[in-house]
Amino acid sequence: MIGALDHYLAQTRPEFRQAFLPYVSEFARPMPTHPGAQRAPNGLALHTGQVIRKALELNQEFAAQEIIECCLAHDLKHWPRLPLTPCQVTAIRATRGLAWKHWRRTPHYRFVALILIADMWSAYINVEGDDR
Repeated sequence: MIGALDHYLAQTRPEFRQAFLPYVSEFARPMPTHPGAQRAPNGLALHTGQVIRKALELNQEFAAQEIIECCLAHDLKHWPRLPLTPCQVTAIRATRGLAWKHWRRTPHYRFVALILIADMWSAYINVEGDDR
């Protein structure tokens, strides 16, 4: 896999890891809609690492494993093929444009907000695109 993401992948459920491995090559792609170094090759890997780190930093109530799996999957093209919890699915759909009115009254709203904040921090607020 790509650098620091190996450390996070080791913290996922075995069934997630097995389903995830065929899609590892997607992390080599750039993120042309994102700032700085994320536009270059391996931009998705950089972005994903930043999202995971920020979500774990801000986390106050969720299992790290659930956060890591969600963040690893959130920008993959084939994420629906992964064994995800309803909470993770709702958060990924929100990062892909699911309107807040659809998730704000679900039992997952705090998890969704955490993932959205971390994703937006990396994609829009972290303008330098550095690898913190």
